[in-house]
Amino acid sequence: MKKTLLLLLLLALSTSIFSQQEYIKKAKDYSQRRLYSYCVKEADKAIESDSTNSKYYWIRSKCLIYEKQYDKAIADVNKVISLENPTSAMYKRKGSAHFYKAEHLTDLARYYKPKKSEDDFSDKKEDNTKANFLKTAKDNYKSALLNYEKAIQISPDLEIELKNIIAKAKNKLN
Repeated sequence: MKKTLLLLLLLALSTSIFSQQEYIKKAKDYSQRRLYSYCVKEADKAIESDSTNSKYYWIRSKCLIYEKQYDKAIADVNKVISLENPTSAMYKRKGSAHFYKAEHLTDLARYYKPKKSEDDFSDKKEDNTKANFLKTAKDNYKSALLNYEKAIQISPDLEIELKNIIAKAKNKLN
């Protein structure tokens, strides 16, 4: 009886590990093929089966950035940082998620047109949506710079690679 239970337990564990490996293999394949939404779905399955494996969050964070789900990508990188010793790559990716979120919000502000209701004849009513987009964008540029600085502290050679994107973020803050 005990041997049977032990065998069933081992079988269940090996099946679970096999499934996780299959999910992450598929996620990586989808990422390489630029099928990012499918990558996210496979990484979700891997995380569901093992929420302590930082590799699953790492691959998903990359795909989430491409899917323009910046807040989720930032949360995933934060999870990776909490599970492992932080690396320059982690802070670089987190900085990039903040940077691209800021760029996206800046674009939204640029093309934002407030909706006017038919019964609103006055222009006195101020719409703060555009200002909120710009403020949030500015905050994200600042966060991007902070994370890029952390990445450079860990790996000083990244300074050359990040030079242009840092200059662009600083320019947006001025």
